[in-house]
Amino acid sequence: MCAKKKKILMDISILGNAAYPERAARSGIFFVAQNLLNEFLKRDDIELSLYAGTAYYCYVKKSIKIILPDKNLKLYTDSKICALYNFFKSNYKYTNRFYYYILQLLMLPLAIFAKLGTYFFPRKYDAEIFFSTYDYPPNSIRKQKGLKRYILLHDCIPVLNIYNENLVGTHFKKKLFERLERENFYFTNSEFTRQDFIKYNPNICEENSKTVLLAASDGFRPSNEKFDKVREKYNIPEGKKYIFSLCTLEPRKNLIRIVKTFVEFIKKNNLDDIVFVMGGGQWEKFKQELAKAIDNLSEYKDKIIKIGYVQDEDLPILYSNAEWFVYTSQYEGFGLPPLEAMSCGCPVIVSNATSLPEVVGDAGIQINYDSDEEHIEAYEKFYFNPVLRAEYSKKGLLRASQFSYKKTADELLEVMLSN
Repeated sequence: MCAKKKKILMDISILGNAAYPERAARSGIFFVAQNLLNEFLKRDDIELSLYAGTAYYCYVKKSIKIILPDKNLKLYTDSKICALYNFFKSNYKYTNRFYYYILQLLMLPLAIFAKLGTYFFPRKYDAEIFFSTYDYPPNSIRKQKGLKRYILLHDCIPVLNIYNENLVGTHFKKKLFERLERENFYFTNSEFTRQDFIKYNPNICEENSKTVLLAASDGFRPSNEKFDKVREKYNIPEGKKYIFSLCTLEPRKNLIRIVKTFVEFIKKNNLDDIVFVMGGGQWEKFKQELAKAIDNLSEYKDKIIKIGYVQDEDLPILYSNAEWFVYTSQYEGFGLPPLEAMSCGCPVIVSNATSLPEVVGDAGIQINYDSDEEHIEAYEKFYFNPVLRAEYSKKGLLRASQFSYKKTADELLEVMLSN
């Protein structure tokens, strides 16, 4: 007799960005959700259905046709009326203002009525477990008796004032932090993050939390194919070596120090055969600060190449052909890019702060993020010693092989299915 499958409702709101590859929101947490969804779908001991918040529902509905073309999974939301209203507000307010305001006024009473209805008469979900990789459980989930709730937490950045509170996503993450309840169970992406949440949030403790490490996507492996096309696409000078960095352009990523010390490194050693390639989405407030810092580098500013958003299929090629990868952040909840780089055989330099030592271990050079001297010294070690680069390349490949999303999903489900 077959065991009864556990019914899991998974919040995939963040995957609404799948249909919009240029969005900066397609960052680490997006790919975490996508990879875990793929792993859950391989399991034959669970019955999976999907949830999207009203602010994301219309985007998710479009996106799942791309990421799950052959699947027919039930997609829930609290109110399709509220979802349509949110979609309209997000997409049409700049097209024709007059019609936008007229239609908004007409739709608003209906949306308010629907919102009140979902609050006082929340819908029932055919599930035993609710799992979110990003958001706190909505009211309808919290009010359903017998529905166990599990949330994957990524970092405590907003409450630690690591960056300006007005930047994108901070307000949302603060709301998430404030709404965490003791009744939920929490997974964290590193032991450092778990201890941070235990320290700063009274509703999270040793008993209701567990560390489950993440992984790089399967597509990250050494690749030398089509490098000439990729180099040309991103305007990397032909015949030049390059150092690679990939992250959202924001203050905690330490980019200004990374760039300045790179220039000091090439000035000190009189080098003209290497450039610094910087990829990743941009936050407007920091974009101006970074641009000013690069402009101040005078004749060396052409050594810094900002390539912006990198398409998924190009990333393994850029990692694989870089001399080394730099990621000396001030704070990370996990730090996927160094793991991706190691999976491609690229030597890495990371900071010895927060979660990064858990990810990289002894497979990369670890330095103090606030030390100019240690940055320059690390660059010199890799530049002048190809044997050392090869050694760290092998170490990185071995280290990265210890991480997988199958392992992550298995550890998550072991807890969810046993409670």
